[in-house]
Amino acid sequence: MKKLTVSLLLTVFILALACEEGEKKPPEFPLSALLATPDTLVYKNKRLVLKADIWYDKMPTIPETGPRFGALFTIFTADSSDIDFKIDIEAYYLIRNGEVFSGFTVDEDYPNNYPYKFEKIGRSGPSGWENQSVTVAVLVFLDGNQFLIKAENQFIGVAY
Repeated sequence: MKKLTVSLLLTVFILALACEEGEKKPPEFPLSALLATPDTLVYKNKRLVLKADIWYDKMPTIPETGPRFGALFTIFTADSSDIDFKIDIEAYYLIRNGEVFSGFTVDEDYPNNYPYKFEKIGRSGPSGWENQSVTVAVLVFLDGNQFLIKAENQFIGVAY
């Protein structure tokens, strides 16, 4: 019985280590590269711009297990022409006072009825950054090609 208990504990320990090592993180970029990221991308003769709506939800109607952080990242064409290529936002980077918080976007259904914009949501955020302005950079894929685009002075609001 003692051997079985030791074996079971060892198996649980190894599985816990494997889960920690397998945790996927967004690609890392140096702070200087994120800050040097352009605020406009030109792709297939279209000027693309990023906007972010970021908030902490502290309303009492949200259950403690629900998402408390939200960020809606919108890439749109500057002239409102249709996005006629494949686009996706994989990761995001919030930058404040030399600190970088990174996270992956999530696949949530979000209504987008505008052919000139693409939107994706992020649900993990840094604690204590409420009511602050940040620089936002996103890792975007256009027809499978990787780019970074940023938006400065994006405010993190709070809903009470």
